Amino acid sequence: MAALPGGMTRRRAVWLLLSRRPRLIVPRRARPLLTPLAVAAAAVAVVLAVFVLVDIPLNVFVLGAVALIAAGASVIGGAGARQGESDVHLLRRDTHADLYALVADVARELRLQPPRRVMAWASPDARATRGFLRTELWLGLPLLAVLDEEELRAVVAHELVLERLSRPWPTGGLLTLYWTEVSRAEAGAEPLGELGPLVDSLMLQADQAGVRVAGSEATTSALSKGLLVANGFTWFMLRYARDLVTERFFPSDLYAGWRWKLQHDDLAERMWPGLVRADAGDERPGASMSRRVAALGGVLTIPRPPERVLFTALPGEVEERFTRQALSRYLPKRYVLSRKTRYGDVPDGAWDRHHERERDEVLAAAAALLGKDVADPLDAVEIVVAGRAPELEWNHAFSFCAHPGREVCVLFPLIHCALRASGHDYGHPLRQRELRAPTGEVVDVTGLAVRFLDGGSAKDDFRALLTSL
Repeated sequence: MAALPGGMTRRRAVWLLLSRRPRLIVPRRARPLLTPLAVAAAAVAVVLAVFVLVDIPLNVFVLGAVALIAAGASVIGGAGARQGESDVHLLRRDTHADLYALVADVARELRLQPPRRVMAWASPDARATRGFLRTELWLGLPLLAVLDEEELRAVVAHELVLERLSRPWPTGGLLTLYWTEVSRAEAGAEPLGELGPLVDSLMLQADQAGVRVAGSEATTSALSKGLLVANGFTWFMLRYARDLVTERFFPSDLYAGWRWKLQHDDLAERMWPGLVRADAGDERPGASMSRRVAALGGVLTIPRPPERVLFTALPGEVEERFTRQALSRYLPKRYVLSRKTRYGDVPDGAWDRHHERERDEVLAAAAALLGKDVADPLDAVEIVVAGRAPELEWNHAFSFCAHPGREVCVLFPLIHCALRASGHDYGHPLRQRELRAPTGEVVDVTGLAVRFLDGGSAKDDFRALLTSL
């Protein structure tokens, strides 16, 4: 019995699938039929029971079974169609001929069949998927905004080859099992360790395909941008969308805001050092971009702006639908989104509550660390001066944060709230590290926190700031 990529035996693979997720034992192309077949079996069983107990004619039995099966299939098909339409959008050949030509050219170089449809996807990712009747390539809208043509060729090559490598049974099921458990934060638990060689082998072959069609530099750049977008878009949603929805606002221009943040606010430069540190410490096979790039003989590089992208935006109603899908992961399903707005129209008070919550959580963490009932801002600053900022724990997205260090994460909400209380206004709603003084002067809150720290007298400087306000 031939071993799978990475050396795992098929017998062990079957046991892992049966013990973890039996549904994945079924070949991927046949999986969409599982639910309809289950409905059909249940319908036949119900009608058969009625036939035996009530003694109805055979022709009525057959008609009843067919009717139940058809009704169940219709309901399931409609639900599946609605679900599938929620986070993908078909890119038509007549309006995106250049994109389809690029995909076809990559497939031809790799001697693969090109996908029949290319879809824009709400997720900051990409994937090729093979259904029962057709193959599709899903390209994440947040990712498309940053990739030039050669980088996009590398991404397309990776996804097409990875889909082809995962077709043989049971490789595809094992790969799905691995990423499912990673998404459930089960890193380090079995069977992740066993599946590591398989995942690394598949990823390396797919990345090497990118090098073949686009070159080493473009592939390395695409992987670097993949790291930035996967983390940066998640951070942007958490920072500039999730809190707004809890305030009963729905930012319909989420994706336009993301593009502005990338193009006009130096997001890549500010996030990159922290992203590289976090990525280097990621021990999960296939998840660390640093190790994937190293396997190709390169190093991660700070992403550069794209020279030419095939397209960046979708019609407003499509991006609004994508926004609802993207935010649904962070909110209760029963939550009702209301008051559709655009970032430029959000009232200042809605933004203030985010910073006030951060400040209150920092002060609560400081009180807990100092053993006090209540802590004031100077207590928190004293903790920072004493070098104990890493000991403060509060609900802050440290792994995504664009601040240059945890000390700045502590000081930022304290300074920001103090300046807002003194009459400073927001300049741009998506550049909240800067506030505008009543005199018109622009104050860089992050830069001010860094100067406090570099000056060696942060507590005195902060006290002086409070006094001056």
